[in-house]
Formats: sequence, C-alpha cells, structure tokens
Amino acid sequence: MNWGKLDASLAAALHGSPGPFVVYVALAGDPDDAGAALLRTLGMADPPAGPAVVTLTAGRREIADLSERPWVRAVHLARRLDLL
Repeated sequence: MNWGKLDASLAAALHGSPGPFVVYVALAGDPDDAGAALLRTLGMADPPAGPAVVTLTAGRREIADLSERPWVRAVHLARRLDLL
C-alpha cells in the first residue's frame, strides 16, 4: 500500500476497520486496461478518460491496489456533508 497517496483519515480508518469504505479517488490520467477492469469491479460502469475525481466503495485490499496504480493521484475517505 502506498500510504503517501492516502489522506490521514483514511489511513486511520484502515487501521481500525476492514471496511468497506466510501472513498474519493483522484485520477491523474487514463487507467490502463487492468485499471479500468478494477474500476468496473468497484461499480464504475464507464471509467473516465483523463484527470477526474470519482467516488467508490472499496475494501482494504482494493484501496491498497488503487494506491499502487500510477494513474491514481490520491485516495481520500469520503465524509458525510452536513447542511450549514
């Protein structure tokens, strides 16, 4: 797992729970064929081309796999947004 790509709240959550976790994944570029297949298994029907931010539900193993991909810039734990 590339811990440098994970935010602090996700790293802490990974130590306390096996998941699954709702995460934001910042994509730096186009995923390769294996990466597109991984994104499809995580529920994304059509992986975006180019830089994008996507929301996925993933377990510890999938987050570790995503963090090692060169086309993934960062992985953040999604948080519930409250109205102001």
